[in-house]
Amino acid sequence: MLEQVRLSIGLQYARLRFRSNHDTARLMTRFFTSARRILVVLPFNDEDLLHARDIVGWFVRQFGTDSTVLLTPQNFVVREIRETPRVIHLRKDACSAFLIPKRPIIEEVKAGGFDVAIDLNRNLVLPVVFLLKAAGVPFRVGFDIPRIGDFYNVLIRVSQTELSGRYASFYNHLLMF
Repeated sequence: MLEQVRLSIGLQYARLRFRSNHDTARLMTRFFTSARRILVVLPFNDEDLLHARDIVGWFVRQFGTDSTVLLTPQNFVVREIRETPRVIHLRKDACSAFLIPKRPIIEEVKAGGFDVAIDLNRNLVLPVVFLLKAAGVPFRVGFDIPRIGDFYNVLIRVSQTELSGRYASFYNHLLMF
């Protein structure tokens, strides 16, 4: 219950913080396939993380380890990939009590110079959505879920019900751009 209150307060703050910060119109053609640096946000729950492993390998094969950076919860280690890309850990102590990321982690992501950020979370993870918006990543991509439209400018609706199929479908949708 307390977690829901913290999320609600944090979400209200995030909306208030970004209310006048509107995205500029950008061409959607080839935003993904022509990206130079991408940030892949891995799921923050264990069940989804198991099913999202394959998609991490697909991103690394397409963009290479120098151009791909992973944003993960503190306890995640990438073992499934031969050449491991750089990993940024979003630890609990890097966020305020209301789930808002602190300045050092925002500056670290901002310094990465990412063209595209891809959030693989199927639910709203407030620290992640706030971080990507505050870091000024031009294209922020995520699943089409409630309350996420205020923070992301590319939403992908996937009708697949099986988790591993959802991530494959998500990736295939991205390849159209």
